[in-house]
Amino acid sequence: MFKSTLERKEYAQKWHIKHREERLAYCKKWYIENKQHVKEYCRIKYESRKQELSKLHAIRRANLRLEMIKSYGSYCRCCGESTPEFLTLDHIFRDGARERKTICNAEKLYFKLKNLGWPKDRHRLLCMNCNHAMGRRNNPDSLCPHERQFRLAFK
Repeated sequence: MFKSTLERKEYAQKWHIKHREERLAYCKKWYIENKQHVKEYCRIKYESRKQELSKLHAIRRANLRLEMIKSYGSYCRCCGESTPEFLTLDHIFRDGARERKTICNAEKLYFKLKNLGWPKDRHRLLCMNCNHAMGRRNNPDSLCPHERQFRLAFK
């Protein structure tokens, strides 16, 4: 019937395109009839790969965080700290709580910012100390101690 493997491949592609709706209907019906079996299979498959997946997700999160740090300049905008473990993303307009309510976690925020091209108008890189000092409630001017000292020196 087929002269070559290429002809067989082309025929299969055309058949799948022609019978797409039928195949989808069959698959949907099969899934509904075998839902418990599918769930059990997926659970067993996940359990067998749980540790491996956990390591892969940790690597992905670490790489995404390093990409974020590089994109925002690799150093604290206030004091110049450049150790990646100390750096964090700062919300310039102090709207981090609102953003966390809608996005849920840092990884999702990093993905959102990456998709937007790492915009620099609302976020910047600060070290944990500077970020924490600026965010304190009893800090009247919302300045980091480094910035406050700098301004006092030039008054």
